[in-house]
Amino acid sequence: MIPQMQAPSVTTRIPNPLYYGTNAFLPADYGDPATLDRKNLKSLDAATDILHNALHYVNHKQRDVPDFEDMKAELEKPDETESLKAEISSIKQVFYKDMERFYDVKAVEYKKETEERYKSATPMVTCSRTAIANDEIKDFPLVTEWSDQAERIRYNHLKKVLPLQYEYRRRRDDEVRRQQAQQRKFPETIQEFDTKPRDYQLRIAMWLLADTEARREKYMSQYNWAWMQCTPLLEVFKKDKAFAARIQSMVIEQVNENLSLVFLGHFAQQHTPHVVEKKPQTF
Repeated sequence: MIPQMQAPSVTTRIPNPLYYGTNAFLPADYGDPATLDRKNLKSLDAATDILHNALHYVNHKQRDVPDFEDMKAELEKPDETESLKAEISSIKQVFYKDMERFYDVKAVEYKKETEERYKSATPMVTCSRTAIANDEIKDFPLVTEWSDQAERIRYNHLKKVLPLQYEYRRRRDDEVRRQQAQQRKFPETIQEFDTKPRDYQLRIAMWLLADTEARREKYMSQYNWAWMQCTPLLEVFKKDKAFAARIQSMVIEQVNENLSLVFLGHFAQQHTPHVVEKKPQTF
């Protein structure tokens, strides 16, 4: 006697009134998998990337909201070249930490995804090793995805730091030009004279010790000095005997040093042994 199969019990429930008058077998608004074409899949991939990036920023790039004291200090800090340099350095440190955190997160995701693919059963397990490698490269472009996200982070960093670097270079060049102009300026007092470089002091000393006005005019034309700028120090030179003696000593010391160098060069040239090149004998 063959036992009869009992029909399974069916539990019925009242449908949600929200769906009255609708066809339950039609695709949903987001699209049925069978009806998704390449364009829709591409848009879904883009939306997924946007979601992943947003989650990455929320979970791994949190920034503490500054309090009022910090914001006040930020607004009142001096607008100087050194402060701008410190700001650029701070932005770079934040970028380095963001990139380090980004690669750590992606390494964890890659490890998890690799373990899940290893444990899952797919038709690729029956393929050859070459086919498996090709399918993984085709289906899981991890390197491309990571590279795009990393380049996005790098782009945002450069968009923020490059204008600051350009401004820093401009300010630094302006400061160098101002310093050079200040150094080329003819001093009006002894204190300003002491701040000049040694070679510039010698130029001024030679001008002060010039015995004729024509020679002074020559120096002024050569170094772009104006007579009104040179007059105050010339008056100090005429009245202050100690300063005048110092100028004379400086010039004499430089002249003696130059003569010593000339003498040593001439002496070395005279006493250097000459090597006579021996010509090969011909037979």
